Amino acid sequence: MTTFCLFFRLSSLLSSIKSFTGYKAFRSDRSPTNFDKKVLVWVGRFKKEEDIPKYISSEVLDAARNRARIKVCYIMIALTLLGCLAMVITGKEAAKKDHTLLRINTEKKAKWRAEVEKDQEAAVEKPQ
Repeated sequence: MTTFCLFFRLSSLLSSIKSFTGYKAFRSDRSPTNFDKKVLVWVGRFKKEEDIPKYISSEVLDAARNRARIKVCYIMIALTLLGCLAMVITGKEAAKKDHTLLRINTEKKAKWRAEVEKDQEAAVEKPQ
């Protein structure tokens, strides 16, 4: 027998159990947590948290989480683009004011060299 035939027989057996007993063989409903309720409202599946039923199918909850994940990704993409735009603008303004990293580093190195020379002169003047 192929796996498809086995699957078909198993599914028909489960559906007959369900029809005889009136009980769902595999219950995929679950009670949503507070976070799940907030996600369901944020993605627009329900208008208010009070509208959410006591039990929700896993498929509805998974679909809501996927939509929320996509919304978060879009928000992150937008924030990244805004950050890049802000960096370009501030970089151009700094370049106009000649406030570049090259100038800052050369000033630091000149300051360090002056301190080293000053220390060396002080050491030469104090022979023991």
